[in-house]
Amino acid sequence: MRISDAALPLLLLVFAVATLVQAYHGNMSLPSAATLAGCKRSCGNLTFDYPFGTGSSHCFKQPDFELICDDTTRPPRLLFKSSTTEIVESPDSWSSNVAFSHTISMESNVSMYNMSWDAPGKSFALDYALMNITGCNFDTYRVLHDHEGDMPAKLCSVTCPNEGITEAVARQTCNGTGCCSVSVEIAANSLQLMFVRHGKGNYEPDTHSNRSSLWNTINITTV
Repeated sequence: MRISDAALPLLLLVFAVATLVQAYHGNMSLPSAATLAGCKRSCGNLTFDYPFGTGSSHCFKQPDFELICDDTTRPPRLLFKSSTTEIVESPDSWSSNVAFSHTISMESNVSMYNMSWDAPGKSFALDYALMNITGCNFDTYRVLHDHEGDMPAKLCSVTCPNEGITEAVARQTCNGTGCCSVSVEIAANSLQLMFVRHGKGNYEPDTHSNRSSLWNTINITTV
């Protein structure tokens, strides 16, 4: 990738949609060593350098690059402060693995659900995503935007012939039975997904059947 004097590209590979995030920011002059003295440069077994940082504002370039270290977990988790996106590989000037997950709860008489995953700040753009999507009896669409309006593009379908199938079993193959795996080229600041239930589409809780909890939610996870 070519680096011009006007812009330094930064790529972040997102985990769980294995998602690639691309960041663009202006000409960057590094602060002096004295300015960065005392700035934390690690979280658990991950390390990071300027423009990323935690704590005081002089430790990172701008708010988009501010990180937080959640040391209440073991091992500690490194996240962008402005989002729930987790960094799972030490970021460098080009790329880093990150993780994202989201759960949608089914509701009675609702046939369509929407989800948006935004890049962790205006300095970044999502490049691609690899995701596992679990649940029962729905189609997944990516919503594309152009001058004619929103255009849904089908990504995958999920069915559950066996009502008792569990999420753990579905994830073992993720072949469309309780789970589907999709790879998406994004090249934008956000990814919009739409989920449409099969048939009449309406979800009705059934506490008297052998249905597993897989029927009650849609889970989107980067891999």
